[in-house]
Amino acid sequence: MNSDTSLKRIALISIICVLALPYVFQLFMNRGPLFPDGGVIESHEIFTELKGFQRLITQHLGSTGDWPDSLSEIAMGLSSSTRQSVDLSVPYQLTSTISQQTDTVELRGQVVVFRLDFSWQCVPELTTLPDALKPTYCGGQLTALTRSVPDQGFFLMVAYLALIAIVIAVVFYHPVLRTLRKADFKLVNQRLTDLPKLARLIQWGGLKSQVITANELNPKAWKKIITFGRADERQKLNWMCRTLPVKQLQKTNRSVHLMQLDGDFPLNVDALYWYTASATTSISRINNHLRQLSEDQIPVVIWAENTEMNQLLQVNHSRIKARHLIPNQQQMTRMLVPNLARQCLLDLLTTHLPINLLSPFQGKGGVIKASQFYGRDHILTQLQNNPSKCFLLVGGRQLGKTSILKAYARILQRSPHKTSCYISMSDHRLLPRLGYQLNISRYRDLTDMLTQYHQQNPGRQLVILLDETDRFISTEAKNGFRLMAEIRSCAEQGLGQMVFAGFWDLYASAVLDYHSPLKNFADILTVGALEEVPAGKLITEPMQLLNQRFSDDQVVPALLAQTGQRANLINLAAAYLVEQLAQQPQIINANLVQQALRSQPLFDAMQGWNNLSSDPLDSALDRILVYLTFIHSFIDVSMVLDHLEQAGKRVESERLKQAFHRLRLAHILTHQNQQYQFAVPLFATQHSPAEANNLLRQELLSLPA
Repeated sequence: MNSDTSLKRIALISIICVLALPYVFQLFMNRGPLFPDGGVIESHEIFTELKGFQRLITQHLGSTGDWPDSLSEIAMGLSSSTRQSVDLSVPYQLTSTISQQTDTVELRGQVVVFRLDFSWQCVPELTTLPDALKPTYCGGQLTALTRSVPDQGFFLMVAYLALIAIVIAVVFYHPVLRTLRKADFKLVNQRLTDLPKLARLIQWGGLKSQVITANELNPKAWKKIITFGRADERQKLNWMCRTLPVKQLQKTNRSVHLMQLDGDFPLNVDALYWYTASATTSISRINNHLRQLSEDQIPVVIWAENTEMNQLLQVNHSRIKARHLIPNQQQMTRMLVPNLARQCLLDLLTTHLPINLLSPFQGKGGVIKASQFYGRDHILTQLQNNPSKCFLLVGGRQLGKTSILKAYARILQRSPHKTSCYISMSDHRLLPRLGYQLNISRYRDLTDMLTQYHQQNPGRQLVILLDETDRFISTEAKNGFRLMAEIRSCAEQGLGQMVFAGFWDLYASAVLDYHSPLKNFADILTVGALEEVPAGKLITEPMQLLNQRFSDDQVVPALLAQTGQRANLINLAAAYLVEQLAQQPQIINANLVQQALRSQPLFDAMQGWNNLSSDPLDSALDRILVYLTFIHSFIDVSMVLDHLEQAGKRVESERLKQAFHRLRLAHILTHQNQQYQFAVPLFATQHSPAEANNLLRQELLSLPA
């Protein structure tokens, strides 16, 4: 709320109105002319003088009982006046002749006659004044010019009415209250120091419920906000922890607190330091306090409620050495309002810090934060809606299997009746890892371990999420699937839902190996490209958080098409864009996207396809198929067989079919219209047809005849 002097003006006007209105009202009630002419005034003065003479004569009669012969008999020196001469020769009659020296011509020489009966009465027929200058009680038209002062009761009545009218005017026409009465009034642009005055106006206007509703508050939150300035530091911090995405508050020293942010915060910021600056704190003192912090990479929120101090910090922010955020008065208000605080913090971070430090894009490892996970709704729905089934997530590396498992684990954490255990299987040792997570150290086998868990946690379903299981499955195959058989038995007994994630060894064991315990054990869910809409949101929503814009609507679809909607490639391209934008702010256009697509991180991410299988012959066949695709863009089975025949090589049809399927699972090739082509168009830029042809000849030489 801007500083407003209208209340002072209204108070001044109120005082003037209360004092003047009764007189003005009385003036108009008597309906006299406001500015009478000179003749009227002079006639009024003459008749006023005559009334004085009448009063003296009456007093003389009362004391002596005789009619005086002249005015001088009544009082020494009182024989006449400058305006008129008085004749008392006729008993009980006062005759006045107006002087020729009067200013009004119509009055000169005119006669006014009064007779005393029981009271003095004007004699109209003997009075020669013009009607316009003759009083009404003397048969004329002139009304009395005297104005009576209103009595006290009348004065108070009019004054109270004036005061009530002014209060109503304040309530309905005060500029701030007119704004407050709008149904969509928001606190978003109000200064923190103005909140108490704003609260009073809201209370006076009877608008409290409306403002609370418009800002999605409750009465308790409203009270916390308007009394925030009077609260102590601990109360203020507790309220900030409720409005901001803070999961833990920790005091580091006398002036600084550490706020651990929720794991779901959408930017790459996990914590904030909170520093409260008083009105007398100097910048050098702030720097001294901040130098004592153990983590200089964590941003510091400098909270200065004093207006002058806040402005000083805003102007001299470059003198503060640490990474810092200084909310202004309006931003501090937003940070107090629950539905505004999160967005305000995001805006502060993206305004004060380089965007490459905040970038949420990650092209490697599983997505940990829910805010950075997009799509895969069909797979997650299958996992959630079938708790009694086991599942195999199969797909190439960096396609999102780990992210899906962690997303499912986050969903399970919200359930009071389920427990999840996520284990990344770097080798075959499952039981020690699972026992550690379930806090069970003594067990005979897997069945005994899971039985103990259910005895300790009755009514809770256990979901075991096993990631990177190819090496585990390969070791199990060599050992006769002894543990895998027990896993299947436990699942069939209802001791837990099992979800495996892996690539070819897992898929081959479940589909191609008739004797494997994985055969018909679980539903297979293939993980491939991200769906189109979530793939678009994966880049546009974080860019919007970072306040970045695209030059046109075709930039994002072009990037998605080139990356084949692979989440890791989209993330890597976006991360490259953010680094460039941090160095040189600009609108994201097609040229900048092309630079990202040709960057080294994307080239590196597309490597590793040449060894998809542990079998050297299978890997060689994979490479031959890929090289042929580099050369011809599209291939089919007959084309491959022709090349092999021309080279004098023979490959079993089943092995060739598995090679095609392996490359599809790895999202290297896709099958459309009886032909195979690159699933990621960008993949084709790795080799020219000539290079691929030379590599193909070398690969064919390595195949047995």
